[in-house]
Amino acid sequence: MYIQTGDPMNFYIEKFQPEEILEYLRKSRSDDPTLSVDEVLSRHREILRNWEERNLDGFVPEENIYREVVSGETLDGRPEILRILNRIEDPRIKAILVVDVQRLSRGDLEDCGRLIKLLRYTGTKVITPQKIYDLDDEYDRDAFERELKRGNEYLEYFKKIQNRGRLQSVAAGNYIGSIPPYGADKVFIMEGKRKCPTLAFNEKSETVVLMFHLAYYKHMGCVSIGHYLDAMGIKSPTEKHWNYQQVHRILRNPVYNGKVVWNRRKEVRTVENMEVHISRPVNNDYLCYPGKQPKLIPDDIFQGVQEFLDSHIARKNTNKELRNLLSGILYCGCGRSMNLRSYMQSTQKYSADRFVCPDQAYCNNGSILADDLLRTIFTALSSELESFETMQQNAPSQEETNVDTISLLSKQLSALEKKRISLWDKYTDEAMPRDIFEALKAKCEEDIVLTKKALNEAYTSADSQCKLSDTIYTIQQASRCIYDDSLSAAEKNVLLKAAIKKITYSRPRPNRYTKQEQRANKLPISHGGWMNPDPDITIEFNV
Repeated sequence: MYIQTGDPMNFYIEKFQPEEILEYLRKSRSDDPTLSVDEVLSRHREILRNWEERNLDGFVPEENIYREVVSGETLDGRPEILRILNRIEDPRIKAILVVDVQRLSRGDLEDCGRLIKLLRYTGTKVITPQKIYDLDDEYDRDAFERELKRGNEYLEYFKKIQNRGRLQSVAAGNYIGSIPPYGADKVFIMEGKRKCPTLAFNEKSETVVLMFHLAYYKHMGCVSIGHYLDAMGIKSPTEKHWNYQQVHRILRNPVYNGKVVWNRRKEVRTVENMEVHISRPVNNDYLCYPGKQPKLIPDDIFQGVQEFLDSHIARKNTNKELRNLLSGILYCGCGRSMNLRSYMQSTQKYSADRFVCPDQAYCNNGSILADDLLRTIFTALSSELESFETMQQNAPSQEETNVDTISLLSKQLSALEKKRISLWDKYTDEAMPRDIFEALKAKCEEDIVLTKKALNEAYTSADSQCKLSDTIYTIQQASRCIYDDSLSAAEKNVLLKAAIKKITYSRPRPNRYTKQEQRANKLPISHGGWMNPDPDITIEFNV
C-alpha cells in the first residue's frame, strides 16, 4: 500500500512493509496517572494496531515492538529507544511508529537535536496515527521540531507543578520519600477522605535509639558506634557490618526527631569535558517541617547529638587540598575506595606513603606502597599508549581522504535528491509512463540509501581518526603527570581520571612463618619469615 507523507504539496510517496517499521511504546506524564504502565502501553498498542490494519498489509512483528518501562527523561536513560536508534542504521528499517512525536523525546534540546540528526542521517520516517514525518522535507522537519520542543516545554512545566505539589505535601507533614529510613516503614493514614503518607517505626528503631544514646551519653563517634553494633551482632541496612557513612546518615536524619524535610539532596549539574554531570549532594539549607510521625528521639538528645557531630567536624583537618591523586579511581578488592596515608618510620626517620583500605577492621587486604602502585600504573599507561600509537602508525593516513570522500558523497546525495524530484516532475507532467517511473524511482531510492550509508561510514571513519588522536593525547597527559612535581595532586587526579576508569587492588596481608613451616611447605626463606603475596592490580581504562 502506498502512503502519502509530508505536506499535501509534497508528492513523495513511499510503500511500507510491516517488517520495515519499528514500533515504540512509552508511558508519559501526560497519560492517566491512575493507569499502570502495562495498561497505558496496551491502550497505545491498540491505537497503533488500528493504524496498521488500515494502512499496512499486516501487522508490525513482535520483535519490532519496543516497550519502554523506565521513566528516563533523556535518551540515555531509556534503553529501548537506544536499541531502536541502533537498529535504524539498518537500511531495511524505514520508519518508527509511535502514538505521538513526544514519545520519542521529552529531554533537553541536545537530545532533540541528537534524535533529529540520527533520523535524518538514516533516512528514517516517523509515523504517528495523524501524520507521517519525512525529516528530509523542510516542512515536516520544522513540524517535528516544534512537537519535540512543545514536549520539552510541557516537561519543564510539569516538573514545576509536580515540585510545587510535593512541597505542599511535605509542608503538611507527609513523608513523600520512596524509600523509608532505617527502622521505619512507610504507611498511609486517613485524614478525612485523603490518604496521607507517613512513617511508622518498627523493631529496628530500637537500634536507632541506642545509637543516639551512645553518641549523646557516651560521646562515641560514628566509627566507634559502628564497631559497638557489630560486636552486638546487629546488622546494618546492607546486612553487613556498619560503616561511618551509615551511622552518620542516621544520626543526622531529622525524621527520627519527628520532622520531614524538603530538598535535602538538591540536584546539582556541573559541566566537565563538555558533558553535563548530575549529582545529589547533601544540601545544608534544606527545609524542615513537623511530620505526622511520632518523635522517636526527643529534641534535647537530637540537638545534642548534632552539636557533638559538628564539634567532630570542627576538629578535623581544615586543609581541603586533595592529597590522594588516585581519589575516586583506586578501589580495594572489598569495594571500598582506598585512602592515601603517610607512615613514619621512627628508626630510619622517613615517611612512606601507602594506599590502604579504610575498612581495615574487616578487610583482609594489605596495604601497598604508593611508589610501587604508581610505578605499576605508569607501566600500564605506557603499554596502553604504545598500543594506540602502533595502531595510529599502522593505520593509513585518511584525514584528507575522508574529507574528499565526504565531499564527493555529499554531492552525489544532493544530485540523487534532485534526480528524485526530477522524476516526479516528469511523472506528474505525464511525460513518463508509470512503469518506467516506478523502476527509475526504485533505483534512485536504492542509490540514496547506499549513498547515505557510505556517507555515514565516511563520517564514522573521520570521527575514529579524531578519537584516536584524542585518546593518545589523554594517555600521554596521564602518564606524564604521575612524576611531574609541578602539578598538584588535584591536577594529577583530573588527568588520571580522564584516562583511567577504575583500579582494583587486592593482596592478602603478609603472613609470618616459622622455620619449620617454611621447610615443611618448601617456602623460600625470607627475612624474618615474612611472606608477602604478590598484589593483584586490575586497571580499567576510559579509552
